[in-house]
Amino acid sequence: MSKVIFKQYNQGQISLFSSRLDEKIPTNAPVRLVRAISRTGKRNNE
Repeated sequence: MSKVIFKQYNQGQISLFSSRLDEKIPTNAPVRLVRAISRTGKRNNE
């Protein structure tokens, strides 16, 4: 039977993920261009 290993438990951890996901995306990532184009299209259609 294999040994059970538990991960460290830290109650002082503020959150599991950063408060904003876009903090993890580089400024020159292609997804930012796609987002900018899609937002421009929404403004033109209104």
